[in-house]
Amino acid sequence: MSLKDAWREAFPAQSAARVVEYLLSTWTQVAARKLFYFSWQQAEPKLTLALKEILKDGAHEVGLTGFWGGEDQSVKLDPATLKPLKGFRTDITYHSDLDRLSLTFEWKKLKKPSQSRKAYYGADGMGRFLEENGYAKKEPFKLMVGIIESPAHRSEIQSLMVAMNKDDVLALLHMIPDDKGSHIRAPSRELPGLATFDTQHVRESGGYSTFTFSHLFVEFPE
Repeated sequence: MSLKDAWREAFPAQSAARVVEYLLSTWTQVAARKLFYFSWQQAEPKLTLALKEILKDGAHEVGLTGFWGGEDQSVKLDPATLKPLKGFRTDITYHSDLDRLSLTFEWKKLKKPSQSRKAYYGADGMGRFLEENGYAKKEPFKLMVGIIESPAHRSEIQSLMVAMNKDDVLALLHMIPDDKGSHIRAPSRELPGLATFDTQHVRESGGYSTFTFSHLFVEFPE
């Protein structure tokens, strides 16, 4: 097994797929209610905080007995002085009590302006995981979730994929191509039928030399 695939040996992929499937189906059910307080008009942190509570309340019914967290705070410290250098708040997390599964879901709204796409893959999105001692600093795999206004706006996903495949972004994110030379790995290998695509990146942390994202997308109904 190659170094870029070594992380899979200890990763509980089936358990991860169950959690992701539950999260996506829960979003679909809640969004279908067309409630003002769970709609495109709400800010992303309000949506993820509400969704976390709903996920937590219903998890035992589907056999997920781990811990759901939302807006958890962590901090990057200067190792010599312990001075706080930068704070983080993760959107939604899940930690299993059975198989050491740990998932972080970072959520971003996708809109037509290019600045929205930059927020997704830039310093406040994917970059939070890829900077030194950033998010999930000892883990090899996490998830990005793009929020789409409606099915009519799903072209924003393709626009994001095109933007992320440009040379400057590939370099910025230290992206690793697959065996066919593709940096945007579609369809998803890690979460087939759930994620739209995967990306892999150079990152030395936790004994792993790579870091992999699966990219999920959710929407509100028309």
